[in-house]
Amino acid sequence: MTTSVEGGPELQTSKRCARCETVTEDRYCACCGTELNRPRDLSTKQFLKEVIVAITDVDSALIASFKSLVTKPGHLTAEYLWGDRNRFLAPFRLFLLCNVIYFVAAAQLKIGVLTVPFNVQTERMMYGGVASGMVDERLQMKAPAMTLEERAARDSIKKVFATKYDGATVSVGKIIVAVLIPLYALVLQILYIGRRRFFAEHLILATHLTAFLLVAVAGMGLVAALAERAIRAAAWNDEFLFDAFFLIAFGSYTYLAQRVVYETGRTGAAVRTVLLAACMAPILVTLKFVLFVVTLHWVG
Repeated sequence: MTTSVEGGPELQTSKRCARCETVTEDRYCACCGTELNRPRDLSTKQFLKEVIVAITDVDSALIASFKSLVTKPGHLTAEYLWGDRNRFLAPFRLFLLCNVIYFVAAAQLKIGVLTVPFNVQTERMMYGGVASGMVDERLQMKAPAMTLEERAARDSIKKVFATKYDGATVSVGKIIVAVLIPLYALVLQILYIGRRRFFAEHLILATHLTAFLLVAVAGMGLVAALAERAIRAAAWNDEFLFDAFFLIAFGSYTYLAQRVVYETGRTGAAVRTVLLAACMAPILVTLKFVLFVVTLHWVG
C-alpha cells in the first residue's frame, strides 16, 4: 500500500488538453501552451478585456498576417512551411478574408477584373462566339428569328437574362476565384519540377499570391477611384490599371516571394517570374470562362 507523506512530492495526475487533446502531467500543455484545469472566466469583465485585446493587439494573427502578406513577400508561406504557424492565419482563411475585401471593393468601386458582366462575356472575350451560342441554346433560341417581332421578343428575353446574370455572377465569382489557386500551383510545379517540392507547398504559396492579388487589385481600384475624382481623368479604367499593376507590382511580389520560399537565385527567380507572367493571361481567361459557364447554369 502506498501512503502519502506530509511534505513529500505532490501526486501528479494526468490531464487532457481541451484544445489539442494532448495528455500531460504539467500545468501547461506542451503542444499548444494552454493552461490546464483552469476554470473558464465567464464574467463581463473578462469578456470586455478580451474584446479590448482583440481590437488593440497589434501582434494579433489577423493584423500580423495582413502586414506580412503585403510587406514581406513569401514570408507567410515560409513561416507556414517551416516556422511558427500559430502567429498567422491559415493560408485559406487569409484568402477568404482577402476575397471578401476584393468583392466589397468591386461592388463599391465598380472593379470588373475578376467579375465579368454578361455583355463582355458574350461580345468582347475571345470565346464570345462560343458563349453567345451557349446562351442561345440555354434560352432555346438556336433557330434564327424570322420577323421583327420575334427579334424584339428575343432581345427582351436576353436583356432580362443579362440582368439576372450580372446579379448572380458576383456571388458565383466569390467562389470561382479560388480556381486561381490550383492553376498558379500547377504552373509553379512545372517551373520548379526539378526541386523535389511537394505540390502542397506550391498550393500554399499560390494561396498567398492569390490573396495578395485580390487585396492589391482592390487597393489599386481605390487609388484609381480617388485619382479619377481628383483629376476627372476619363482615361482611367480597370483593365489598364490591372495590366499595369500586374506587370510591375505583382511581378515584383512574385519574384521576391520565390526567392524566399524556394531559395532560388536572382536569375532563376526572374526567368520564372516572366514565365509565370506569360501564363497569367490564359489563367485569367480560363477563370472567366469557368465563371461564365457556372453562372450560366446557376441562373438558368
